[in-house]
Amino acid sequence: MRTLSFFVCIFITALLVAFYTSRHNHLTGLRIQARTLEKQVKMEEATKKQLELTIAQFMSPIRLEQVARKAQYAYLQQPTCKDIVTIE
Repeated sequence: MRTLSFFVCIFITALLVAFYTSRHNHLTGLRIQARTLEKQVKMEEATKKQLELTIAQFMSPIRLEQVARKAQYAYLQQPTCKDIVTIE
């Protein structure tokens, strides 16, 4: 009778250790995944900042004035109020 209860205790302990190990491995995998996702987020934020800077430089009034002075864009004119059509 004692050997049966001993083996039941060993079996339950082994199950608990296996469950604990499984959960620990799962959490470790999630931590690794979180780090890679953080790196990807930082890379995307850096790309976003770079693109925002590029857009700011592209839309800069100084640059737009320089482009307007070029001969190849001399045919472009500011539209008058009569030329603007609004659609409702």
